[in-house]
Amino acid sequence: MSLETPARGEKFFDRDEEVRLISSYIARGEHVIVVGLRKVGKTSILFRLADVLAEDHLILYYYVPETKNLRFYAAYAFLLRSD
Repeated sequence: MSLETPARGEKFFDRDEEVRLISSYIARGEHVIVVGLRKVGKTSILFRLADVLAEDHLILYYYVPETKNLRFYAAYAFLLRSD
């Protein structure tokens, strides 16, 4: 298995619970943000969700590259705040 590209199809495994949980949030109309360290499988999970949900949902994938821009982090933290 390559660590350079997201796992798709038969290479995607051991994340069914995460996919089910995120799918249930989406079914309830909740917003979902997937964050984590590099190379832990975030993109693989999102691509799997896109495959599972594509028939009934519009999928938006937005990659946020690593940055040292403090304004970016401040805006990001603001978006993640809960009411």
